[in-house]
Amino acid sequence: MGPWFHVARHLYPRHVEHLPLQFELHAIPAQPPSVQIRPGRENLFLRKQLALYQERQVHSRRATDATRLTVVLAARLFDWKGGRRRAVPSQRWMTFVRNHAKAMVACDFFVSVTFRFQIIYVLVMMEVGSRRLVHFNVTSHPTAVWALQQFWEAIDNSQDYRFLIHDRDSIFSQELDVALRAMGVKVLKTPFRSPQANSHCERLIGSLRRDCLDFLIPIKERHLKGILKDWKSHYGQARPHARLGPGLPEPGGGLHHEYRLENVAA
Repeated sequence: MGPWFHVARHLYPRHVEHLPLQFELHAIPAQPPSVQIRPGRENLFLRKQLALYQERQVHSRRATDATRLTVVLAARLFDWKGGRRRAVPSQRWMTFVRNHAKAMVACDFFVSVTFRFQIIYVLVMMEVGSRRLVHFNVTSHPTAVWALQQFWEAIDNSQDYRFLIHDRDSIFSQELDVALRAMGVKVLKTPFRSPQANSHCERLIGSLRRDCLDFLIPIKERHLKGILKDWKSHYGQARPHARLGPGLPEPGGGLHHEYRLENVAA
């Protein structure tokens, strides 16, 4: 094949196998130098030198022609299975999320460590449009069955949710996605190593850590669940969000403050 073909196969392993390869051999004919030598015994030495020169030129140009074998790759964005150009989406991902925010739920897992160094997994679900924390729960052993139970509790017929965003964690198995589709929810998986595709839920987890878990160390699962329950009330009813105006995900009226009554000894 030649060295250029091996280089192209190394750089474009997916394209070389399917693309039509065009090989162009640039042949350079061996032309003798324009020297006229008269016949005669006195010019015998010059004729031998000229013949040797022409033979060397032929061999060298054959070697040069072999190295000039060019691989022309018609590299374009085609779907090689169907032979058609890939369809370009009509809108960007963030535009799609913005247009369907009220009917979209985003979820993700994160971990918390107790003072006994026990790892606890926390599943959070939020409504993208209102930034409302729809549901959360904690467990030490997350499975697909446990996650499906949480979706059944969070997504019911009272809300008109049509889309669910989650990453490609092994907990979100294929059977779980099939069960969610049976509930009338379309599953949207984020690309590999692209947390920005689920930026709303990632920001929620970051706010939860900065506002709460960075200052508290849970003792066990029950303690962590109680902490998150109190923070959920604070997040939805007292913590203003700049994206909402600033406003609250669960407005209750009045100023953005938390009021409570405490018994004070007389």
